[in-house]
Amino acid sequence: MSFVRVQLTNSLSSKRAKRSITSKTTLTDHMAGFKSFSIALDENIDLSDTAQLSIFIRGVDKEFTVTKELIVLQPLKGTTTGEDIVNEVHKVFTSFGLPWSKSVGVYTDGVYLLWLAYIKVSSEI
Repeated sequence: MSFVRVQLTNSLSSKRAKRSITSKTTLTDHMAGFKSFSIALDENIDLSDTAQLSIFIRGVDKEFTVTKELIVLQPLKGTTTGEDIVNEVHKVFTSFGLPWSKSVGVYTDGVYLLWLAYIKVSSEI
């Protein structure tokens, strides 16, 4: 089976970009109402040997409505130390306007060094 390269038209590309921006705006507005949230982090390597960081969020608003979403699939350039991952998470928090003060937990796949990096980076934030 061979794959055929599909060229997206400008209008189709534009529609997808607008939908993506609208989705991020809607999600950002929704997350602004969170009273608390936790995140789950997963790092994997894709087929092109690029590290990918998945960040999932689970938040609760004032009416105790729980929201669970994948908020970003972020490629990691260069190294993938605990400090690099914490820095990427901080960038995502900033771009979505998420305050660290509302974070009640971080789930990882056992990356202890991530916590050491978090302690170092959070003291600098």
